Amino acid sequence: MLPARIPLKEYVVVDPMTDGGRGEPRNAEHMPSKKPGDARWAPWWVYVIVIVGGNYVKQHFVQDRPVAINAAITLALAGSLFLLITAVYRRT
Repeated sequence: MLPARIPLKEYVVVDPMTDGGRGEPRNAEHMPSKKPGDARWAPWWVYVIVIVGGNYVKQHFVQDRPVAINAAITLALAGSLFLLITAVYRRT
């Protein structure tokens, strides 16, 4: 049978990632200063403008090619431009 009243102090849950319930992270001096997901990405509109512009220029040169070749060139161009934009943006 359970007691009628359970004292709350006996069952306080302490977050294991904090130091004694004070809210300070354990080993704060050893934690990296960079937050996860803090990678630098160019704004979305930079990707759109460069990839759409690149595709527009590409169409001038491959307009008479079959659809499959055109699609393969488009995917390769878009992927390489995406990587290039990201690399340049992270470098600066």
